[in-house]
Amino acid sequence: MVPNSFNFRKSNISLLYDQLFRTNWNFLDSIHDVEEACEQFYAELNVIFSFCVPKYSTTRYRRQFPPWLNGTIIKDIRTKEILFRRLKLNSDEMTLHDYKALRLKIKKDIDIAYKDYVKKLKMI
Repeated sequence: MVPNSFNFRKSNISLLYDQLFRTNWNFLDSIHDVEEACEQFYAELNVIFSFCVPKYSTTRYRRQFPPWLNGTIIKDIRTKEILFRRLKLNSDEMTLHDYKALRLKIKKDIDIAYKDYVKKLKMI
């Protein structure tokens, strides 16, 4: 599980400065262990941050490709993009042939992968 993170872009900076200024930091003087002092300092900072800074979930993961595409197809798509960039720079016949062949292969592979994906979903 990924914890929520502080969204400092939407924080109330003036309130944050005010809370940092008004906090009594004298309790750190009485702690002789550096590790303990650090833990107490960060605990106090987290209390202030949770009061002044909103959180956002870091679990938002958006897939770049649909779930039916496997690693081979994704690798072919990236190779096709490289060939397309190379084709834009210098238009030679060999690169054009490779690009067209790979594009056709990707279309067929995606069609097969999608049909398999739909079949698996129907079985569930």
